[in-house]
Amino acid sequence: MLLETHVRFDRLVVFWKKQGFTAVAIVVEANGHASGIWILTNGGNCLISIIDAMTQCVTVLKITAGSFNWFFSAVYASPISSLWTHFWDQLITVRSLAVGPWVLIGDSNEVIIPSETLGGAFSMTRAGRFREVNYGRLQLDGFGCCRSQIHLA
Repeated sequence: MLLETHVRFDRLVVFWKKQGFTAVAIVVEANGHASGIWILTNGGNCLISIIDAMTQCVTVLKITAGSFNWFFSAVYASPISSLWTHFWDQLITVRSLAVGPWVLIGDSNEVIIPSETLGGAFSMTRAGRFREVNYGRLQLDGFGCCRSQIHLA
């Protein structure tokens, strides 16, 4: 999974092929130095199927031989907060499709607690909405980043 790629995939396709990777999904191409979600695979013992794709997230089902199936969503949410409501509503729909283990990873461009803010202002209103979506409607068991991790029992 590559997020915020800063370049169109077609400019690097030869490089990735030389590394042994092929594209499973190029959901959003970079627009200048913004956006970009790529899902690549090197083959191996798994099959990856695209379940849902939107401008801010791609969800795939990974089927691994001799193991269990699980869902994976790569997120690169827009930094424009007015676009988040549509994104969260779409992600809630995706959650209903993901029957089984689900990993949601990437950059949501929002935080839940003030200590996660680096430069910029913390908004209690937006954090409350983000918390409600993640813990209430998405029913995530844990959430956080490198500076903080929240686990729900």
